Amino acid sequence: MNRKTVGEVISFSGISNIHDEPIGLPEKGKLIHLQFRRFYGCPVCSMHVHSLVKSEEQLAKHGIKEVIVFSTSEDKLLENKFNSSFDFVADPDQKLYELFGLEPSWKALLSPGAVKNAALGASKYGLSMAPSVKAEFTVPADFLIDSEGKIIALKYGKHADDQWSIEELLNLAAKQN
Repeated sequence: MNRKTVGEVISFSGISNIHDEPIGLPEKGKLIHLQFRRFYGCPVCSMHVHSLVKSEEQLAKHGIKEVIVFSTSEDKLLENKFNSSFDFVADPDQKLYELFGLEPSWKALLSPGAVKNAALGASKYGLSMAPSVKAEFTVPADFLIDSEGKIIALKYGKHADDQWSIEELLNLAAKQN
């Protein structure tokens, strides 16, 4: 497994968002919150991304740029209903997931909190089937990357609903100022 570590410097290009706009890491003057979600239509992921969208202004004020990777096709992500300026990245073959050391886990769906939020998310935003078994068992991950490309914080989730809250993300960003 190729898990990243705090302090590791990353730099890569050749990645585009779903609108074919290039995304470079790092980005001068910005903190990048690179997050890996499961798949578009995952009710837990929908709950989380909608909470980020509600906090979009606050995130921008703290200099945080959101880059959200889904194990979903670009066509499916273009249907997204998040109404946000975030960069959404389609990675159906999970190449970026592998680059950052994410592996599927059968534990993805076993947390009581994840089951509760899946039910709540499905009732609010609907439910889509995972495009693959691998996507179904993907767990989230969060990386906060500074303007020099250094990973300043990270979290590899243990289950489908194990990611940074807005408050945790803002606190991590505040420590950088």
